[in-house]
Amino acid sequence: MFIKRDILVLIMPVIVEQTFLILTGVINTIMASRLSKDVVSAIGMADSLNNMLINVFSGLAIGGTVVVAQYIGQGNKKNANKTLKQILYVGVGISFLITILVWIFRYEIVGLLFKSAEKTVIDNLMVYLQITVLNYPLIAIQLITLGALRGSGDTRTSMKINILVNILNIFLSYVFIYGIKWIGFKGMGIKGAAIGLTLARVIGAIVTLAEITSCKNYLYLDQLTKFKLNIHILNAVFTVGIPASIESLLFNSGKLLVQILVVELGTAAIAADSIFNSILSVFNIPGNAVRAVTTTLVGQHIGRKEINEAKEYIIYSAKATAIILGILGAISYPFAKSIASFYTSDETVIKMISDLIKLNSICILLWSPSFVIPEGLKGAGDSKYTMVISMISMWLFRIGVAYVFGILLNLGLIGIWAGRYVDWLARGVLYFLRLKGDKWNKILVKSEEV
Repeated sequence: MFIKRDILVLIMPVIVEQTFLILTGVINTIMASRLSKDVVSAIGMADSLNNMLINVFSGLAIGGTVVVAQYIGQGNKKNANKTLKQILYVGVGISFLITILVWIFRYEIVGLLFKSAEKTVIDNLMVYLQITVLNYPLIAIQLITLGALRGSGDTRTSMKINILVNILNIFLSYVFIYGIKWIGFKGMGIKGAAIGLTLARVIGAIVTLAEITSCKNYLYLDQLTKFKLNIHILNAVFTVGIPASIESLLFNSGKLLVQILVVELGTAAIAADSIFNSILSVFNIPGNAVRAVTTTLVGQHIGRKEINEAKEYIIYSAKATAIILGILGAISYPFAKSIASFYTSDETVIKMISDLIKLNSICILLWSPSFVIPEGLKGAGDSKYTMVISMISMWLFRIGVAYVFGILLNLGLIGIWAGRYVDWLARGVLYFLRLKGDKWNKILVKSEEV
């Protein structure tokens, strides 16, 4: 078989989950783009900021996933459960702090980052941001809990919860954006998009906590009101989680800086970039599913001290992902304009998106080594290396090349995205060289009780 049977058991629920997650983003983008370019541009800019901040605690979720996976590899269920409780309480606490700070300084942050944007775009952005910033603790609950479940090998629970949340997101967003005429409920536009998203995430967090407090699961929480910091477990989590958080923060900060360069190109370019990111997320569904499973399986192999098997799995995953993405890229090239037209009727925006789809179909093979291999390295505890490489490559290539090609040479969005592809190439080469050595595998936890 092209995909090994044992991997399929884990990966298929993740693919289904990713599909619903991405399609929700696609549908939300389409609904926003039907309102106006200003609205879809504002949501894209707000999401760039939100994603950067969310990744602070999503990095801690990665640390929890890896530590849980290594304990599961050792057959230590008790410590796996302790790890879930430690990282959930600490991660949610951090998310509340971030929420408070962003809420207090939201005007200053937007003014600093997006001062070149048109006033109508900024006005819409503030409406959307001041509601969605309240989602951070809700997202932390889901990211951390579902990440730990995946680390234990349970990908089905995460799939079911995310399907529920995304269906609710689509329904509620549509209702609050456009309203229900026959009962006299008027739509709220971009404010409705933020409200619909938030309500869906509230329900998702409640369902997640209800699921994880059920003793029917392999991992579950008990005695919720009793919590004491466990330095041994948190040290293992932070060994992976802090570098992963820093990496995600710096990486998404770089993406935010690139977004600022896009703002310089005008509202049409902002809308095209936002829509293309939505399209690219669809192409990356298989790749993102493989990434999630790679972290788990490599962590379990390392927990059992199966170093060679872990390396073989990382290489296998990267190759399989490259083949799948290559096929998708080849299919998308001749249909680039049709895909773009599905999102918007603005001919200027359609032309920009179409050009980006064609460029991506040529460069998409670079994605696999750049994103799959580092997930394997993180699963083995080697997150400091991935952090350093990601930071250097981001600033030298993604931002540097984007500025030179996109702004100085006046190549627009094509030039800015060229920086992203050069970044993929550089990181992929360096991650592969790391994997060929023997410094990447680290056993983070011991089997004894803590």
